Amino acid sequence: MESTTDGVFSPYSRSSLSRKYTFGSTPGIYEMSSIHTEAPAKRTGNKPETPSARPEITTEKPPAEAASAEETPDEEVPTTPPADVQALTGPVTAIGDSVMLGSIAELQKPIGNLPIIDAEVGLQVATAIDILWQRRAAGQLGEVVIVHLGNNGTFTAEQFDEMMKALEGRRVIFVNLKVPRTWEGPNNQVLADGVKRYDNTTLVDWNSTSLYHPEYFWDDGMHLRPEGAKVYADLISAQLRAP
Repeated sequence: MESTTDGVFSPYSRSSLSRKYTFGSTPGIYEMSSIHTEAPAKRTGNKPETPSARPEITTEKPPAEAASAEETPDEEVPTTPPADVQALTGPVTAIGDSVMLGSIAELQKPIGNLPIIDAEVGLQVATAIDILWQRRAAGQLGEVVIVHLGNNGTFTAEQFDEMMKALEGRRVIFVNLKVPRTWEGPNNQVLADGVKRYDNTTLVDWNSTSLYHPEYFWDDGMHLRPEGAKVYADLISAQLRAP
């Protein structure tokens, strides 16, 4: 599958966006670690792999220079969300690609209780499904899971159903796509159809919200400027608060 992350886009350097970020859930601690995943194994149909076949998650503190642009010494990202959000949602897990990665600081502000964020440049749906199964096996899925995937390649209906097996029993919030690629429309249709099949899912319509706002995006038309990242985070937060 084609990746949309080959070019360099301001303000994030390739080095700062080439890592996978997971944030610690210990109150008062905001730390980065690496999540190392193997290439997804070949599947037979939609049958999920056994938990033992999932890649291990290791925790390694990266060098200080690995911090992304959002994490400057002068910026404090809150680790405790507003009481109403915590009461409504419980712990939240998020998984996505570089669009989410570039918006992490903004996501943490209104939500806060994000014990696990798996955000990786170029993350494909198949790899994300593996990560979700591994998180489930480790008891690391939140009560709510935010999913923003499909910017880097196709997202099929079969993959949607397989992902929902891994997320059974959770409330799942899918974010659709605004990406100048041929798969934007088909992927958004898969997401729209998928949430109709599962009562525990909702759709955040990022496409419609951002459609007439080119000022939200860098020149690649996909990754978000600070203004866009704030709107993106507020939109997801509003859905979290929705009954």
